[in-house]
Amino acid sequence: MSQAALCVLLEALALRRGFPFGPGSRIPFGMTEETRPPKIRFIKVAEDEVAQFRELGQAVFGLGWVYRLAAFAGVSTRTAQRWSAGESTVPAGVLRDLDEQRRRLNETRYEQQLYDLLDAILATGLSPHVVSAHLRDAAARVKPEESTGSKD
Repeated sequence: MSQAALCVLLEALALRRGFPFGPGSRIPFGMTEETRPPKIRFIKVAEDEVAQFRELGQAVFGLGWVYRLAAFAGVSTRTAQRWSAGESTVPAGVLRDLDEQRRRLNETRYEQQLYDLLDAILATGLSPHVVSAHLRDAAARVKPEESTGSKD
């Protein structure tokens, strides 16, 4: 079979299976740049859903929650930013995991206990600089491995 015949056959097979196939371009066969529908990159999530998601993220991770969420979910920071901006939907598994973490935070009262302990320590007159240094050391001890964001 000649090369020209092979090209015609491949184009016919591609068109039959619904693959866009235009000569020398990425525009689907039979379309021009003017008739091609606009490319939609992101969807728009309802604002109330975005607000609920932001509230959940901040409740679980505090300030800087988008970056912490990205590490927690194993996605790139940009993906987490898209979620927080409502440009992309958040996977159900991520929402479920976040909700579970919020539930555990509420059950253990961890955050309140931590702030009560900090208030008691600072009331003794210990320097906030000393307390902060020890908190950084404690945070480094429990910090998980850095994520590469390869899940997305």
